[in-house]
Amino acid sequence: MASKNMITSTFISLTLILSSCIIPLVSDANQSINIGHRVTVELINSIEVDLTIHCKSKDDDLGFHTVPPNKSYQFGFKPSLIRFITTLFFCSFDWPGEKYNNHYLDVYHQDRDTCIFCSWKIYRDGGKMLNPQTGKYEFNYTWN
Repeated sequence: MASKNMITSTFISLTLILSSCIIPLVSDANQSINIGHRVTVELINSIEVDLTIHCKSKDDDLGFHTVPPNKSYQFGFKPSLIRFITTLFFCSFDWPGEKYNNHYLDVYHQDRDTCIFCSWKIYRDGGKMLNPQTGKYEFNYTWN
C-alpha cells in the first residue's frame, strides 16, 4: 500500500502539471481583445425595401426580424473563452422581389473578427463591414 507521503507527493505533482497547462491557455486567451468583453453586431439595411434577417449560432437562434430601409438590427453576446471553441454567428437575409432568397453571411467569426462593435451595411450583393481604424465600411463580403 502506498504511503501518505507518496500519495501527497503525487497529488502535488499532478496539480502542478495541470496548472502549468491551464494557466498559459487562460493568460493567452485574455490577451485577445474580444475575450471577456461583450460583442455587439449591428446590421444596417442598405436595401430600399424591408429586409428580413434571421441570425443564429450553434447554440442560439435569434429569430426573424424585419428591418426597414436605413434602419438596423443589433444583438450582443460574449465570445467563447475556450481557445478551441470558436464563436460564429451567421445570418440569412431575404427581401421581397428577389428571385433567390436566403442570402447568408458570417457576421461574426471569432477567428476573423477583432471588433467589439461589429457594424455591417447589407446590400443586394453582400455586406460591407466597418473598418474601425478608418470609420468606413470597406471590408466587402459576398454571400456565402
